[in-house]
Amino acid sequence: MRATPILYGTAKHGGVMFGQAGPVQSQVQNLVATAGAQQAQGRPAGALATLQQALATAQAGGPALVGQVMVAIATLRAATGDNGEAASAMQQAAQFFGQAGDGPSEIRAQIELASLLASSGQADNAMGLLQRCLTAASQLGGNQLVAEVHGAVGQLLLGMEQPQAAAQEFRTALDLATGLPSPLVAIQLRVFLAIAVFKSGDVSGANSLLAENARRARGIPDPTMSAMGLGAVSDALRVIQRPLDALTVGQEVVAKLRHAGAQPQLVQATLALADICAQVGRPAEFAQHKSEALVGANQLGGPATVASALMQLGMMAMQRGDQIAAGDLLGQARAQAVAAGVPQPLALTQTLGQLGL
Repeated sequence: MRATPILYGTAKHGGVMFGQAGPVQSQVQNLVATAGAQQAQGRPAGALATLQQALATAQAGGPALVGQVMVAIATLRAATGDNGEAASAMQQAAQFFGQAGDGPSEIRAQIELASLLASSGQADNAMGLLQRCLTAASQLGGNQLVAEVHGAVGQLLLGMEQPQAAAQEFRTALDLATGLPSPLVAIQLRVFLAIAVFKSGDVSGANSLLAENARRARGIPDPTMSAMGLGAVSDALRVIQRPLDALTVGQEVVAKLRHAGAQPQLVQATLALADICAQVGRPAEFAQHKSEALVGANQLGGPATVASALMQLGMMAMQRGDQIAAGDLLGQARAQAVAAGVPQPLALTQTLGQLGL
């Protein structure tokens, strides 16, 4: 899956929620939004410096505000491949939320911390943390928070190659999520359930779940939200080894986003579509969609954003095992970053090192 799950992902830089904004909150919110724009433009060092400024400003606003900035810092660290620093920042975020008496935010930060621990090979520690989160969420009450924890447990179990146990967690979360205002919550849960069911050997069941998801996503009136739901379906179709169907749905996603004028999401969807074309052996279409995505990235943030887009394409190729394509694309990303005068993200340097480049 290419995106942080809708239900469980903490807010990114520009989307951190600050509640009723006083002078300090407004200052911090503006700085965090600026950092988000800097990251989108492929300038992670500048984004981190801006977030450090936001952190200093947030001290006057209380522990909850500091916790929100720490979440943004952790998210940035994770995006640049520095999971150790990301985990440390997220742990601090949870502690600040605890000091503020904000139980739901503390639990959500711990869910993200568990994900970071798992990605660093600490699955047992992650599971222990999530079990404590489940106890705490149950004590607080409210279906959504408990559903979030069950969904996170399901994702961890899926990563631990325990698909049947994961499927049960996703079903529990889906039952709890019934009636929640965002239709994307249920769609994302059903996507993960489909993958777990597929990995348990029930291909027909997985196909049925994804067909239902596609129907529900197409029924969402907002075209951008509808595209996001279909994008999750396209991702899952690749996981269950239906890349040509993923291509068809991916084309639909791009068309919806182009019609909606949602440029940032369109660039991301076009990158994903290009990668699917590479996977199914359509080089001309890959080149076309790659070019479209890079033009869009340049319009969004100039050469630095183009470098970021090339890096994403290279990482996608790496994930599907095409090291030759990955090396070529990541090399292009490095050259573009140098030309743009921006530092190379840690993940880019590490991956190129793994490839001997």
